[in-house]
Amino acid sequence: IDWVRAQSSQPSKITLLGFSMGGTSSILAAAEDTEVSGVITDSAFSQLSPYLKENLSVWSKLPRIPFTPLILFILPKLIGVNPHAVDALAASDRVVPRPILFIHSKDDPAIPYTNSVEMYNRHPAEFELWLTQKAGHVGSFQQETDAYIRRVLNFIAKL
Repeated sequence: IDWVRAQSSQPSKITLLGFSMGGTSSILAAAEDTEVSGVITDSAFSQLSPYLKENLSVWSKLPRIPFTPLILFILPKLIGVNPHAVDALAASDRVVPRPILFIHSKDDPAIPYTNSVEMYNRHPAEFELWLTQKAGHVGSFQQETDAYIRRVLNFIAKL
């Protein structure tokens, strides 16, 4: 965001586009910076701690027991981040009244689409939700390229 401001000779609207963890990060960043006019997220998770408890084994390829509790215990000390603090669900409340477009495949094996639905449901009057089928994780663009481009451009045009 700071880089965009530094490159622009005159103020313009800043829209963030993020995929997976980048989508979550975009919501968190917009919650902290009111100059962001809107956010587009593709396959974002809503809260890191509950997500990891349920899905860490998907990424680590390790058995849930005993590894998930062990990793969750070590993780904050290892990376210096409290997973409970990474909360895009709460951050979405601070983005309003600015819009967020949630894009998610119902067939995402890595991050359940219900994460996006949960965030969308916080403010359905301001937020938009597009659920695709059979696209996997961050695969909606490849699956439905023309519709994806159309939805993103229409969203940006309304900002």
